[in-house]
Amino acid sequence: MKVSAVAILGFIATGVVAGGPPPKCKQIIYDPPKCPHYPRDVFDIEERDDLEERDDLEERDDLEERDDLEERDDLEERGDYNPPKICKEKCPSKKVKCTKYGWAKGYPKYSGSFKDSVSCKYSSGYTVTGSIQPCKRYSSSQCLVVTYNGKYWPADHDKSYVGVYSKKSDGPSKPRQLNFVGLTYCVGNTCSIPVEKLPGYPNLCDKDLYVGVDAGRCKNPSYGRPLVPKVDFVKLEIECTGKKVCLSSCCNI
Repeated sequence: MKVSAVAILGFIATGVVAGGPPPKCKQIIYDPPKCPHYPRDVFDIEERDDLEERDDLEERDDLEERDDLEERDDLEERGDYNPPKICKEKCPSKKVKCTKYGWAKGYPKYSGSFKDSVSCKYSSGYTVTGSIQPCKRYSSSQCLVVTYNGKYWPADHDKSYVGVYSKKSDGPSKPRQLNFVGLTYCVGNTCSIPVEKLPGYPNLCDKDLYVGVDAGRCKNPSYGRPLVPKVDFVKLEIECTGKKVCLSSCCNI
């Protein structure tokens, strides 16, 4: 098929009148978004805290933007304005830069343990141990499980008290005033506290907590009851394990 030169010129002229061929991509939007890049002189301005020079740069940007708007208005009046084409592209995998890491779903897993030995003057002492472990067998949920071990008053081990605090000074001086008491948390000689109830959750990684335990269960042989109500505070150092994933990223291009 032959096309005459006149036809070609007519086609070109028609394109010019209609605003010309579609423009190339003036802006590319990447997925994930493009990483911000700052010119070196901007950092210099911030380092020198030179507000006047920064104002000059901002004013220059405003002028350029105003010029662009005026030029666009002129083109629209003539019917020659083609809106800038915006293209969307997937960022090349090698250019994706992670900007924030976090724990994968189901993580982190917490770990930590302590042991407190209580000496008694008139009777054998006892120990209080604690560790972060599954709340129940084969359970994925975790609890701080505290257990009183040994011969102490009362002999039937019917009540236990425990508290957990960010600071020692936050805790009380009497066992009954500790913040995890009663059948909700303690049954017999064992207390189980879900990690979600620990102070500072979920930011427990590398955190030190203080566990208040009943250290006043030494038996008084004359009266058959504890000598003096007392609370010991034992440090619990918490560590985290698990898989980390990228939570947010940008395209370093």
